[in-house]
Amino acid sequence: MKAKTTVQKGTILLLIAVAFFRAREVPKAATSDMVTDLQATEEGLPDALAANQGIDDINRLLGDLRKDSAFAADFYKTMKSNEQLHH
Repeated sequence: MKAKTTVQKGTILLLIAVAFFRAREVPKAATSDMVTDLQATEEGLPDALAANQGIDDINRLLGDLRKDSAFAADFYKTMKSNEQLHH
């Protein structure tokens, strides 16, 4: 859970930092560049959230591997057989 919390806090801090640095820019009339930048930021947010979900999934898998030795052994065998198929 600690890694999940750390990632979530890191994501929030990143978004706050972006907002802070944007707010510090010299005030100016809205330009097409600013609108484009804002649109890009909004479009990137779902990707950041999806990446965060992927990290959560990996953390869950690692937790299951730590707790369940039979699952870990099966997982290892599967990964080894997949590795041999691709080489």
